[in-house]
Amino acid sequence: MTEIARDGARRMLAAALRAEADAFVAQHAEEILPDGRQRVVRHGYGPE
Repeated sequence: MTEIARDGARRMLAAALRAEADAFVAQHAEEILPDGRQRVVRHGYGPE
């Protein structure tokens, strides 16, 4: 029973962190670097 509760708590925490990161990136979406790229992106989501 404890393991089920821990797994649920981990999933809830992960979802909350993803939502917070998405909100932060969206809040800064209009900030652009001099070369035209977005200033704030999620790690692993930007162009190579």
